[in-house]
Amino acid sequence: MGLDYIEILIGYEEEFGIQIPNAIASKLETVGLAHEYIVQVTRSKNPPPTPEFVWDKMVQITAEQLRIKPSTITKDSYYVKDLGCG
Repeated sequence: MGLDYIEILIGYEEEFGIQIPNAIASKLETVGLAHEYIVQVTRSKNPPPTPEFVWDKMVQITAEQLRIKPSTITKDSYYVKDLGCG
């Protein structure tokens, strides 16, 4: 994964106060997989963010980083193949 992908993950980590280990990051090929992971690891927060809130923030971070329209991002979007993360 390239620099764009790393910067997106850093944005997720900062937004949600989490750390995404490299071993996990390499497996998060789609936005949906990343969403599932973030929802899972933030469940212990008090109060936990809703899955909808997590999704909205992820879309915002991803769209801003890649300079693309938020509407092009779906849970099935691959970071590299579909969104052009290099």
